[in-house]
Parts: sequence; C-alpha cells; structure tokens
Amino acid sequence: MRNEVAAEVLSVIDQYLIEKGKQNIYTVLEGQGVRDVKAKVFDYAWEVPTGAPIFTVWAEGVAVHPMSGQMFYVEDLAKRTRLLGGAAMDPGQLKRAEERSKKRKGAIN
Repeated sequence: MRNEVAAEVLSVIDQYLIEKGKQNIYTVLEGQGVRDVKAKVFDYAWEVPTGAPIFTVWAEGVAVHPMSGQMFYVEDLAKRTRLLGGAAMDPGQLKRAEERSKKRKGAIN
C-alpha cells in the first residue's frame, strides 16, 4: 500500500498513528456507536446513531489538491459489478457494494 498512496496522504496517516496509536476497526466503529461490530466488520459502510453513514475508503484513492492542500476522495456513484482492475466482484463484494450504495444514497437525500 505504501507505494500506491500519495506521500502527502501517507504522512497524515502516519501522523495519526503516532498520535492516536494503531487502532483496529472494531475499536473505531464501537467508538462511533456502531452496534454488533464484529458481525458487520466487512460491511465497508455502517450506520451510526446520528443517522449518518460511515464509509471506508482506500487510501490509494485519496488525493491532495495542489492549490489548497486539502485531501479529497472521488468515488463513482454508478452501480459496480467489477473491481477497479476489471475483475468481477464475488458475491460478498457485490452485497457490500449494494449495501454501500443504498446507505450512500440515503445520506445524500
């Protein structure tokens, strides 16, 4: 992963790990109020008590704007059945993509 992530993004991730310590996904999600985390750890999108969803993003897809220095992530909103490299998604990945799309649309509306 370190070879695929922009250096600016990696430095922010590294700084966070230094300050906060490495946390696992269970700790982060439980801290956000997600219930039954271990059963949902591979969902990639979770509802939190505020009603807003949490989405995971791949650090490889994060970029830094050259003028503002702010980080951003762009995700295609089209329904996907293939991975970025072109391989077909397995049934678990398709289910997660569908669930993620449903939660994202709910957050936008």
